[in-house]
Amino acid sequence: MLVSPVGDDAFGRLLMEETAQLGMRLDGFIQSDQRTAVCNMVLDSAGGLVSGVADMDITAAIISHIRKHQPQLVALDGNLSPDTIKNVVEHCVRHDIKVFFEPTSVIKSTAILPAIAAALDIRSGQAPIAFSSPNTYELAQLFSSAESFDLTSHPAWWSVIDSLALGSAFRADLEQLARKNVSDLDPSKGTLSFLVQQGVAQMAVKLLPFFQHLVIKCGEQGVVVAMRISEPEALGSPWAVKDSQPSQRFIVARGNSKEVVILQHFPPHTIGDVVNVTGAGDSFVGALLANLLQYPDAFHHPTKLNDAMCAAQNAAILSLQSHRAVSPLLSSA
Repeated sequence: MLVSPVGDDAFGRLLMEETAQLGMRLDGFIQSDQRTAVCNMVLDSAGGLVSGVADMDITAAIISHIRKHQPQLVALDGNLSPDTIKNVVEHCVRHDIKVFFEPTSVIKSTAILPAIAAALDIRSGQAPIAFSSPNTYELAQLFSSAESFDLTSHPAWWSVIDSLALGSAFRADLEQLARKNVSDLDPSKGTLSFLVQQGVAQMAVKLLPFFQHLVIKCGEQGVVVAMRISEPEALGSPWAVKDSQPSQRFIVARGNSKEVVILQHFPPHTIGDVVNVTGAGDSFVGALLANLLQYPDAFHHPTKLNDAMCAAQNAAILSLQSHRAVSPLLSSA
């Protein structure tokens, strides 16, 4: 269910009408006397984003609705204010509700950090955010900003990093993975060396105490998933008995606490002509969320994880090829 406040204005009525036409539920919309959230964007001739301006003040009204419905998974993005995000995350952590965070942009990506800082003191050992989907720029921003929020000096961070105990074997596997081509079908896309040279793998691992599953969108270089599976979760997961296979694009490491750390690359799908890039990331996340609702343990099973990443990439491609931010074809995909 999409939960969102809408104003009693022309934009609000348009959103309600088009959502109904897509066959989606409307009971998650909250009528408000504030302005409907609006984002205006300027695109270049290739469909790329040049600049934009947004009005998102209305979003603070969602917390009471989440408390009312008590969902299994709450997805939110960086358009929310840090205070709203903090309140939502605190509620979810206290009530065992998984949180999915979409950073939205480099600037807005750090809006989640105050919530993480507060949540680390609620429940130690468990990542406050179950899922996040940064691109490589947002990942770097999250990593560099974590120190300013004292996150990397928190005892919970040190405890997890020490227990993971990633050593020379992990580094050797990573170096081998980095030599793989991005695509077996198109060698011109280069190798996965960016995992090491740009620090993508290292940053992802060091953020795992805060984000249990990181789905890193790497553009033309595909998708990288970094995740840690706790000891109880690992008992029923095929990952618990798998060994690293860099030739098959994944690394598996086991720490002192019997947690399992996985780093896996998913090659990019063939895109074709790009018309509009503005909704590709949202389409990717939307498809991934739909998969998680159907298979909550998808990340703990290699085959299900592969299916989820394929569906998410296909959804993004449909929107890349559409003149609308989100392709109408997704409603029937």
